Amino acid sequence: MTMIPEELKKEIINTISSMIETGNTYEALQSIELYKNQVGMDADILCLEGIIAFIDNNYSLALELLGKANAMEREHVDSLHNLAVIHCKLGHYELANYYLKKAAGYAPDILSSDYTRDIEKEIEEHLPEKQEKKRILIGSPVHQKPEILEMFLISLLNLDKNEFDITYLFVDDNVEPESSELLTQFQQNNRAFILKSFLNDAYVRNEHTHVWNEQLIWKVAGFKNDIIDFCLYNHYDFLFLIDSDLVLHPNTLNQLFAANKEIVSNIFWTKWQPDVIELPQVWVKDFYTLYHSGRNEKLTPEEISKRTLEFLLMLKKPGIYKVGGLGACTLIAKSALEKGVDFSEIENVSFWGEDRHFCIRAAALGIDLFVDTHYPAFHIYRESDLENVHDFMAKNGYSVFAFSTSSQI
Repeated sequence: MTMIPEELKKEIINTISSMIETGNTYEALQSIELYKNQVGMDADILCLEGIIAFIDNNYSLALELLGKANAMEREHVDSLHNLAVIHCKLGHYELANYYLKKAAGYAPDILSSDYTRDIEKEIEEHLPEKQEKKRILIGSPVHQKPEILEMFLISLLNLDKNEFDITYLFVDDNVEPESSELLTQFQQNNRAFILKSFLNDAYVRNEHTHVWNEQLIWKVAGFKNDIIDFCLYNHYDFLFLIDSDLVLHPNTLNQLFAANKEIVSNIFWTKWQPDVIELPQVWVKDFYTLYHSGRNEKLTPEEISKRTLEFLLMLKKPGIYKVGGLGACTLIAKSALEKGVDFSEIENVSFWGEDRHFCIRAAALGIDLFVDTHYPAFHIYRESDLENVHDFMAKNGYSVFAFSTSSQI
């Protein structure tokens, strides 16, 4: 690849843009190929390719190219704006609104053109109107094995949702095509949106544990923040944020809503290592402290064990309890989102994991955290856990055991 100054790159990009604007798309494509061969791939050139595909009415290719441009550069305003335009054209108004609001967040004057204001007006005219039922967005970043993902999707269909207006949003970060295809099949019969990540990061999971690193953690944090943005931009009343390896009791959503808390997680238990006891995904304080103590209180190992056992036994009883940390299966009220809770890194906090930063931010904003233990979820932490998932479904009254033929819920 040839290294060229940034100013020259901008000049080449502007020249190609002018070719497209004057209808010389064939010459523009030739120049794009030359640019890629000499300079390489970047967000600007992918965006221009996407615009040409849109002009040619090849909307699926346009969305793919623009999505890749946005994945390469998350604040790439032109790709976000054009994604909004295409989704508006296709009638995907909530996605169009999401992308337009994202673009305007980075470049507010993008809304000053008559063309963009017309797009904005069309989007606003077609967004869902306020309803008597509470609108809940069920959101999940998905990087999952198909066997586990199928159980998760079946679980979503078995949720009792009659009292709510439900929409699904998945961030498709899968590397296995079968998993992406499962999301597409689910979308065909349910009101669901899919954001493609266009990333191919490895995520190691085995019968022993799951292996995380900093890059994966903050990638997932970004996905969760995208889901929060979609929820806020489209005026949902609640966000139910859930990991894609959980299987829920059908009454979970009703119970979490009835808890009437700004942030409440549904409990599940996991053997984080094969040879240890099951532990909850909630904790009292700090990184993963499972007992209460005063700030200056000195405890013996025996007292720590006693208080830990008390906390765990409390969580085994059906109830709603205040905690210091939670995650993975959480109902979040619009009021909490509007106050600013999200998964962004707090730079002066060294705790590992995006959920800790979410919880610390919530506490700093004056929002209490709760766990509901009435209907523990089933966690498919290892593939071997699949052996017991159907027993859980049968015991808890599942009525749907396949999603490809289900009607919209």
